[in-house]
Amino acid sequence: MSGFATLSSLAQAAHEGGSYLARAARMMVGVPDYGQYLAHMRREHPETEPLSYEEFFKNRMQSRYGGGRAGCC
Repeated sequence: MSGFATLSSLAQAAHEGGSYLARAARMMVGVPDYGQYLAHMRREHPETEPLSYEEFFKNRMQSRYGGGRAGCC
């Protein structure tokens, strides 16, 4: 294996690892991943038009935090 091929493989692995860590971090803090949503929609619901980014973000925030007042106050 040439040095370039090894370096290229390492760079690809680092990129994939970094992408995985970034997705994991976004999930932990609750930031929705629009790219993952689009991939899911293409794969599982190709006949349905996906939400725009703004609609998706609003939907995820509504789902996470609800609408209106919470609790007793």
